[in-house]
Amino acid sequence: MRKILLMLAFFATILSADIVQNQKVKRAINVLNDFIIENKDQNLLKDASAIAIFTDLTKGGAGVSVINGKGIFVAKNDDGQISSPFFVDFSGIELGAALGLSSVDLIIVYKNSRSYHKIFENNYRISLSTQATMINNASGGAITTNAPEFFAYARESSNSRGIYLGVGIQISHMGINRQDTIDYYDRIYDYEDIYNNSPKASKYTKKLQELARQSFKG
Repeated sequence: MRKILLMLAFFATILSADIVQNQKVKRAINVLNDFIIENKDQNLLKDASAIAIFTDLTKGGAGVSVINGKGIFVAKNDDGQISSPFFVDFSGIELGAALGLSSVDLIIVYKNSRSYHKIFENNYRISLSTQATMINNASGGAITTNAPEFFAYARESSNSRGIYLGVGIQISHMGINRQDTIDYYDRIYDYEDIYNNSPKASKYTKKLQELARQSFKG
């Protein structure tokens, strides 16, 4: 009986992890779709090589703000196809003015593979300099970056009640969350296999890939 209960608990944990990761991809799809609609005249994703989508990044503090969150990363592989999604972490600090606590959606668009390859080494650092803007009521704010190969866009999450005024430099780190990625695919894949679409695509993967494919073309 004990073995049966342990097995049931094990499979329940796996199922729960799968649902959690599916929801992350679903939220990323919604944020990307909103971004495309809100910026359809500017065509900001044309000729993009990769994109990272972070939903509900939490930011707060005064003087020095802590930034944490999880997101989804997809890239155009060597065959010109959109890769299967990777699960990534974003963390760091911001030096500058901060007011209150806010939950922010962040999209980072990469123009070439040189600008993102260190993500796979978990050795990727990025500096984002915010403009003097208040992000509130789902309005967006442009963000400049420390390299010409990519740019970023942020907006307050629709479910956020906080107000955030940020002027400063974000010293941040990005890397693959291996456990979340394993949970999504229910097995261990090499990063190269995921990059080349070896995993069987779920409905969420297919929807995200199609949305990215259409928007990358412009």
